[in-house]
Amino acid sequence: MVAPRLTKKDVHAACAEIAELGEQPTALKLLQKLGRGSLTTITKFLNSWNSTEDLNAGMTYKDIDPSKHVIELEKLRVLYDLLLSDLNAIKIELQASNKARLEAEKLVANLEGQLTAYKSLKPSEDNVQQPRRKGPIILKNPKLTFRA
Repeated sequence: MVAPRLTKKDVHAACAEIAELGEQPTALKLLQKLGRGSLTTITKFLNSWNSTEDLNAGMTYKDIDPSKHVIELEKLRVLYDLLLSDLNAIKIELQASNKARLEAEKLVANLEGQLTAYKSLKPSEDNVQQPRRKGPIILKNPKLTFRA
């Protein structure tokens, strides 16, 4: 009589049994436990059992112990809350910085306007005409008198 063909399900079940004993499943241990199949076939199915995709694919919601994940979820929630409060603090600082920047820009614009107004009032050398004197120039030294 011919032994039944080795399937992926058979190898995965044997891997789970070995793992429950606290041992790492290997191709030789599986061949010894199953008593059939080639090392090539067993290794192929062992690799698929080791992959995350096949580990999760064989599990149902009943296999998952929620108590193991509650602490991790709580840690993530606390971290999320901390990050959210940091983000809000950064938003407030950014709004304050933007407000200060806008006020500074208004002050600069006001000062530039005042400077322009001051420059328009201050006579430049080109715009000033020196009055011509008529008559004698009187110096403090009375001995010297010039007539224009």
